[in-house]
Amino acid sequence: QQSGAQTGEPCLRIPPHVLLYMLEFLCYRHVDPMRAQAALDDLQVIVHHDHWVPVKFRDISWEILGICHEMAGNHQAALHSYRQSLGQLQTNQIHTATRQRIRDLH
Repeated sequence: QQSGAQTGEPCLRIPPHVLLYMLEFLCYRHVDPMRAQAALDDLQVIVHHDHWVPVKFRDISWEILGICHEMAGNHQAALHSYRQSLGQLQTNQIHTATRQRIRDLH
């Protein structure tokens, strides 16, 4: 959100189903790893299938998927998701944060 605010985009627009799976992953990450993985798998399915995420929300959706992969320790999957985020229409103006995440993983 800070990255977007610096470029004049004060709020993030996140599709509700992407936010739901992200929150489910975060809630179960430490208490139920199998359920957390299921939420991550569901998140991955909806982000990878373009017809479920509108074009204007794909940048943030790929970013969120990358963050969840990174938290799960899947660094290669996280890098892939961050790179996919950079290739999308930058509706949320998060490309600066995305580039920093990629640098941090290297």
